[in-house]
Amino acid sequence: MRKSKREERNRLLQLVNVFLDAAVYNDISSLPLAAGVRATYNGKEVPVGQNEIWEQAIRFPARQTFVDHETQTACFFGTATNDALLDEMRYFYPKKKCPWANVREYNRSEMKWWYYFLRLKCDDGLIIEIEELTIPWGINNFWTQAKEYPMKNLQFDIPVPDDDQRERDEMIDIVETYWDALERKIEWRDVKCHPDCQRIEFNVQCTNCKRDYHSLRTSFLNPLFTWDIRDRKHPVVDTKLGVVVAVVQFVQKLPDSSPGFVAVEAFKVIDGGFREIMVYLKPMCLDSGWRTA
Repeated sequence: MRKSKREERNRLLQLVNVFLDAAVYNDISSLPLAAGVRATYNGKEVPVGQNEIWEQAIRFPARQTFVDHETQTACFFGTATNDALLDEMRYFYPKKKCPWANVREYNRSEMKWWYYFLRLKCDDGLIIEIEELTIPWGINNFWTQAKEYPMKNLQFDIPVPDDDQRERDEMIDIVETYWDALERKIEWRDVKCHPDCQRIEFNVQCTNCKRDYHSLRTSFLNPLFTWDIRDRKHPVVDTKLGVVVAVVQFVQKLPDSSPGFVAVEAFKVIDGGFREIMVYLKPMCLDSGWRTA
Protein backbone atom coordinates (compact mmCIF):
# COMPACT_ATOMS: atom_id res chain seq x y z
CA MET A 1 0.00 0.00 0.00
CA ARG A 2 1.45 3.35 -1.06
CA LYS A 3 2.21 5.68 1.82
CA SER A 4 0.81 9.19 2.05
CA LYS A 5 2.84 12.21 0.92
CA ARG A 6 3.56 13.12 4.53
CA GLU A 7 4.65 9.59 5.40
CA GLU A 8 6.94 9.42 2.36
CA ARG A 9 8.56 12.76 3.27
CA ASN A 10 9.09 11.67 6.86
CA ARG A 11 10.57 8.36 5.77
CA LEU A 12 13.02 10.08 3.42
CA LEU A 13 14.09 12.57 6.09
CA GLN A 14 14.69 9.80 8.60
CA LEU A 15 16.64 7.86 6.00
CA VAL A 16 19.07 10.79 5.68
CA ASN A 17 19.48 10.66 9.47
CA VAL A 18 20.25 6.95 9.29
CA PHE A 19 22.75 7.44 6.47
CA LEU A 20 24.69 10.29 8.13
CA ASP A 21 24.85 8.44 11.44
CA ALA A 22 26.07 5.33 9.66
CA ALA A 23 28.78 7.40 7.96
CA VAL A 24 29.97 8.78 11.30
CA TYR A 25 30.33 5.27 12.73
CA ASN A 26 31.44 3.76 9.44
CA ASP A 27 28.86 1.01 9.73
CA ILE A 28 26.73 0.23 6.67
CA SER A 29 24.84 -2.54 8.49
CA SER A 30 22.15 -0.07 9.57
CA LEU A 31 21.40 1.04 6.00
CA PRO A 32 18.34 -0.42 4.22
CA LEU A 33 20.15 -1.18 0.97
CA ALA A 34 18.50 -2.71 -2.09
CA ALA A 35 20.19 -5.72 -3.62
CA GLY A 36 21.38 -3.77 -6.65
CA VAL A 37 22.28 -0.51 -4.92
CA ARG A 38 24.75 1.67 -6.84
CA ALA A 39 27.00 4.23 -5.17
CA THR A 40 29.35 6.90 -6.52
CA TYR A 41 31.85 9.20 -4.84
CA ASN A 42 32.97 12.27 -6.79
CA GLY A 43 31.76 10.71 -10.00
CA LYS A 44 33.43 7.31 -9.54
CA GLU A 45 31.57 4.12 -8.74
CA VAL A 46 32.60 2.76 -5.33
CA PRO A 47 31.37 0.17 -2.84
CA VAL A 48 28.94 1.66 -0.33
CA GLY A 49 30.76 3.32 2.54
CA GLN A 50 34.24 3.12 1.06
CA ASN A 51 35.40 6.72 0.72
CA GLU A 52 37.22 9.34 2.80
CA ILE A 53 34.06 10.71 4.40
CA TRP A 54 33.18 7.33 5.86
CA GLU A 55 36.79 6.72 6.84
CA GLN A 56 37.55 10.11 8.39
CA ALA A 57 34.57 12.40 9.05
CA ILE A 58 33.09 12.34 12.54
CA ARG A 59 30.42 15.02 12.25
CA PHE A 60 28.30 16.95 9.74
CA PRO A 61 27.97 20.44 11.29
CA ALA A 62 26.04 22.32 8.56
CA ARG A 63 22.89 20.51 7.39
CA GLN A 64 20.12 21.27 4.90
CA THR A 65 17.94 18.48 3.52
CA PHE A 66 15.40 18.50 0.69
CA VAL A 67 13.11 15.59 -0.18
CA ASP A 68 10.70 14.69 -2.97
CA HIS A 69 8.02 12.13 -2.21
CA GLU A 70 7.23 11.56 -5.90
CA THR A 71 10.77 10.68 -6.99
CA GLN A 72 11.52 9.17 -3.55
CA THR A 73 14.73 11.18 -3.47
CA ALA A 74 16.53 13.09 -0.73
CA CYS A 75 19.30 15.64 -1.29
CA PHE A 76 21.54 16.90 1.50
CA PHE A 77 23.78 20.00 1.40
CA GLY A 78 26.22 20.39 4.27
CA THR A 79 29.74 20.13 5.59
CA ALA A 80 31.75 17.25 7.00
CA THR A 81 34.85 17.23 9.19
CA ASN A 82 37.08 15.19 11.47
CA ASP A 83 37.59 18.26 13.70
CA ALA A 84 36.42 17.78 17.30
CA LEU A 85 37.46 18.53 20.86
CA LEU A 86 37.79 15.11 22.44
CA ASP A 87 38.19 14.69 26.18
CA GLU A 88 40.69 11.96 26.93
CA MET A 89 39.36 9.06 29.00
CA ARG A 90 35.75 10.06 28.24
CA TYR A 91 35.17 10.28 24.49
CA PHE A 92 36.70 8.27 21.71
CA TYR A 93 37.11 8.40 17.99
CA PRO A 94 34.57 5.87 16.69
CA LYS A 95 36.00 5.10 13.27
CA LYS A 96 36.66 1.81 11.55
CA LYS A 97 40.28 0.54 11.50
CA CYS A 98 40.82 2.51 14.68
CA PRO A 99 38.11 1.26 17.10
CA TRP A 100 38.03 3.09 20.43
CA ALA A 101 41.29 4.76 19.44
CA ASN A 102 43.45 6.62 21.86
CA VAL A 103 42.52 10.30 21.68
CA ARG A 104 46.16 11.34 21.53
CA GLU A 105 46.61 9.39 18.30
CA TYR A 106 43.54 11.03 16.80
CA ASN A 107 44.65 14.51 17.80
CA ARG A 108 47.83 14.01 15.78
CA SER A 109 45.85 13.38 12.60
CA GLU A 110 45.39 16.12 10.02
CA MET A 111 42.30 18.26 10.50
CA LYS A 112 40.05 18.18 7.44
CA TRP A 113 36.85 19.89 6.31
CA TRP A 114 34.71 19.24 3.26
CA TYR A 115 31.66 20.68 1.59
CA TYR A 116 29.43 17.64 1.25
CA PHE A 117 26.49 16.77 -1.02
CA LEU A 118 24.46 13.58 -0.76
CA ARG A 119 21.69 12.23 -2.97
CA LEU A 120 19.70 9.15 -1.95
CA LYS A 121 17.10 7.55 -4.20
CA CYS A 122 14.80 4.92 -2.75
CA ASP A 123 12.34 2.31 -3.87
CA ASP A 124 9.81 1.11 -1.33
CA GLY A 125 12.01 2.18 1.58
CA LEU A 126 15.23 0.65 0.22
CA ILE A 127 18.16 2.72 -1.03
CA ILE A 128 18.84 2.05 -4.72
CA GLU A 129 21.17 5.00 -5.52
CA ILE A 130 23.80 6.84 -3.46
CA GLU A 131 25.61 9.85 -4.87
CA GLU A 132 28.21 11.63 -2.72
CA LEU A 133 30.23 14.69 -3.75
CA THR A 134 32.88 16.42 -1.65
CA ILE A 135 34.80 19.61 -2.16
CA PRO A 136 37.89 20.19 0.03
CA TRP A 137 38.05 23.39 2.02
CA GLY A 138 40.80 24.99 -0.10
CA ILE A 139 39.05 26.10 -3.30
CA ASN A 140 40.49 28.51 -5.84
CA ASN A 141 38.69 31.86 -6.14
CA PHE A 142 36.75 31.40 -2.90
CA TRP A 143 37.90 33.03 0.31
CA THR A 144 35.52 31.26 2.69
CA GLN A 145 36.17 27.84 4.18
CA ALA A 146 33.85 24.94 4.87
CA LYS A 147 34.20 25.41 8.63
CA GLU A 148 32.73 28.92 8.21
CA TYR A 149 29.69 27.67 6.31
CA PRO A 150 26.38 28.64 8.01
CA MET A 151 24.14 25.99 9.45
CA LYS A 152 21.54 26.49 6.70
CA ASN A 153 19.95 28.95 4.30
CA LEU A 154 16.61 29.82 5.86
CA GLN A 155 15.20 31.11 2.55
CA PHE A 156 14.69 27.49 1.53
CA ASP A 157 12.69 26.59 4.66
CA ILE A 158 9.89 29.13 4.11
CA PRO A 159 6.78 27.58 2.52
CA VAL A 160 5.36 29.19 -0.61
CA PRO A 161 1.86 30.67 -0.09
CA ASP A 162 -0.87 28.35 -1.34
CA ASP A 163 -1.96 30.75 -4.08
CA ASP A 164 1.60 30.92 -5.45
CA GLN A 165 2.42 27.19 -5.43
CA ARG A 166 3.11 25.84 -8.92
CA GLU A 167 3.06 22.48 -10.62
CA ARG A 168 6.29 20.48 -10.77
CA ASP A 169 6.75 20.92 -14.52
CA GLU A 170 6.27 24.67 -14.29
CA MET A 171 8.90 24.93 -11.54
CA ILE A 172 11.36 22.97 -13.67
CA ASP A 173 10.60 25.17 -16.69
CA ILE A 174 11.43 28.27 -14.63
CA VAL A 175 14.78 26.77 -13.60
CA GLU A 176 15.50 25.64 -17.15
CA THR A 177 15.59 29.27 -18.32
CA TYR A 178 18.76 29.62 -16.25
CA TRP A 179 20.52 26.78 -18.04
CA ASP A 180 19.21 27.87 -21.44
CA ALA A 181 20.65 31.36 -20.94
CA LEU A 182 24.03 29.89 -20.05
CA GLU A 183 23.94 27.98 -23.32
CA ARG A 184 22.87 31.15 -25.20
CA LYS A 185 19.64 29.46 -26.28
CA ILE A 186 17.58 32.34 -24.92
CA GLU A 187 18.28 36.01 -24.24
CA TRP A 188 19.40 37.03 -20.76
CA ARG A 189 16.27 39.16 -20.43
CA ASP A 190 14.14 36.02 -20.65
CA VAL A 191 15.63 34.37 -17.56
CA LYS A 192 12.84 33.96 -15.02
CA CYS A 193 14.56 35.21 -11.91
CA HIS A 194 13.18 37.31 -9.06
CA PRO A 195 14.63 40.85 -8.78
CA ASP A 196 16.03 39.90 -5.34
CA CYS A 197 17.83 36.82 -6.69
CA GLN A 198 21.39 36.11 -5.56
CA ARG A 199 23.68 33.27 -6.56
CA ILE A 200 25.47 31.94 -3.48
CA GLU A 201 28.42 29.61 -4.12
CA PHE A 202 29.91 28.00 -0.99
CA ASN A 203 28.40 30.87 1.05
CA VAL A 204 30.02 33.47 -1.24
CA GLN A 205 27.67 35.96 -2.86
CA CYS A 206 28.55 35.97 -6.56
CA THR A 207 26.06 38.53 -7.88
CA ASN A 208 25.55 42.21 -7.06
CA CYS A 209 28.79 42.32 -5.10
CA LYS A 210 32.28 43.79 -5.36
CA ARG A 211 33.62 40.52 -6.70
CA ASP A 212 31.00 40.48 -9.49
CA TYR A 213 28.88 43.62 -9.71
CA HIS A 214 26.47 42.18 -12.29
CA SER A 215 22.95 41.15 -11.44
CA LEU A 216 22.11 37.51 -11.99
CA ARG A 217 20.56 38.20 -15.40
CA THR A 218 23.23 40.58 -16.68
CA SER A 219 25.94 38.16 -15.60
CA PHE A 220 24.97 36.11 -18.67
CA LEU A 221 26.54 38.87 -20.77
CA ASN A 222 29.97 37.78 -19.54
CA PRO A 223 31.73 36.29 -22.61
CA LEU A 224 33.45 33.75 -20.36
CA PHE A 225 30.08 32.24 -19.51
CA THR A 226 30.01 30.00 -22.55
CA TRP A 227 28.92 26.55 -21.49
CA ASP A 228 27.14 23.42 -22.58
CA ILE A 229 24.86 22.38 -19.72
CA ARG A 230 24.53 18.65 -20.13
CA ASP A 231 22.85 15.81 -18.31
CA ARG A 232 20.32 18.04 -16.60
CA LYS A 233 18.54 16.33 -13.71
CA HIS A 234 16.04 17.60 -11.14
CA PRO A 235 15.97 14.91 -8.44
CA VAL A 236 13.99 17.04 -5.98
CA VAL A 237 11.04 19.30 -6.79
CA ASP A 238 9.24 20.45 -3.64
CA THR A 239 6.10 22.39 -4.57
CA LYS A 240 5.31 23.35 -0.98
CA LEU A 241 8.70 24.89 -0.23
CA GLY A 242 9.24 26.05 -3.81
CA VAL A 243 12.58 24.23 -4.06
CA VAL A 244 14.14 22.63 -7.12
CA VAL A 245 17.45 20.78 -6.73
CA ALA A 246 19.34 20.36 -9.99
CA VAL A 247 22.44 18.30 -10.79
CA VAL A 248 24.08 19.26 -14.09
CA GLN A 249 27.33 18.98 -15.99
CA PHE A 250 29.07 22.19 -17.09
CA VAL A 251 31.20 21.68 -20.21
CA GLN A 252 33.37 24.62 -21.30
CA LYS A 253 33.10 25.72 -24.93
CA LEU A 254 36.09 28.08 -24.86
CA PRO A 255 39.58 26.74 -25.66
CA ASP A 256 42.35 26.83 -23.07
CA SER A 257 39.87 26.97 -20.20
CA SER A 258 38.91 24.67 -17.37
CA PRO A 259 37.10 21.79 -19.08
CA GLY A 260 34.14 21.82 -16.73
CA PHE A 261 32.61 20.55 -13.52
CA VAL A 262 29.57 18.99 -11.89
CA ALA A 263 27.25 21.48 -10.20
CA VAL A 264 24.51 20.83 -7.65
CA GLU A 265 22.25 23.83 -7.27
CA ALA A 266 19.15 24.45 -5.18
CA PHE A 267 16.70 27.05 -6.52
CA LYS A 268 14.07 28.82 -4.42
CA VAL A 269 11.12 29.35 -6.78
CA ILE A 270 8.54 31.96 -5.76
CA ASP A 271 6.50 34.71 -7.43
CA GLY A 272 7.07 33.23 -10.88
CA GLY A 273 10.86 33.12 -10.70
CA PHE A 274 13.79 31.83 -8.67
CA ARG A 275 14.83 34.13 -5.81
CA GLU A 276 17.92 32.38 -4.49
CA ILE A 277 20.42 29.84 -5.83
CA MET A 278 22.57 27.78 -3.45
CA VAL A 279 25.49 26.22 -5.30
CA TYR A 280 28.10 23.51 -4.75
CA LEU A 281 30.63 22.90 -7.55
CA LYS A 282 32.91 19.91 -7.99
CA PRO A 283 35.87 21.27 -10.03
CA MET A 284 37.45 19.09 -12.72
CA CYS A 285 34.77 16.42 -12.29
CA LEU A 286 33.82 15.72 -15.88
CA ASP A 287 31.20 13.05 -15.22
CA SER A 288 28.80 12.78 -12.29
CA GLY A 289 28.66 9.03 -12.82
CA TRP A 290 24.89 9.17 -13.44
CA ARG A 291 24.54 10.12 -17.08
CA THR A 292 22.16 7.27 -17.78
CA ALA A 293 20.13 7.69 -14.57
